[in-house]
Amino acid sequence: MKTLLSLLIVVSMAFSVAGQEKKSSTSTKKQAATKVVAKKYWCTQCDFSSVNPGECPTHKKATVMEGWYFCYGQESKASSNRGTCSDGTEMIKMDQELVKKNSEAVKPNSDQQ
Repeated sequence: MKTLLSLLIVVSMAFSVAGQEKKSSTSTKKQAATKVVAKKYWCTQCDFSSVNPGECPTHKKATVMEGWYFCYGQESKASSNRGTCSDGTEMIKMDQELVKKNSEAVKPNSDQQ
């Protein structure tokens, strides 16, 4: 009888440990899924980027956070909200399309010699 009781206790402990391991791995997956990707700050004239706000070393212009709106010449006044520039034009969104356009403009043209 004692052997049966001790066997029952060992089996129940094994199941409880296995259940805890499953629960902890699920919570680890949830934590990894909610990890936030740091936004980059981009130059409005070239493909320079940084993870910290600052200034482009080439153009001496303030960098703009990806996803924010800005006006050329007023990069330091970038905003998370869409709006109109002082000259009446729409603010430009700093996104991957603009970065790609800027990087293509910076590349030397190998066709011309």
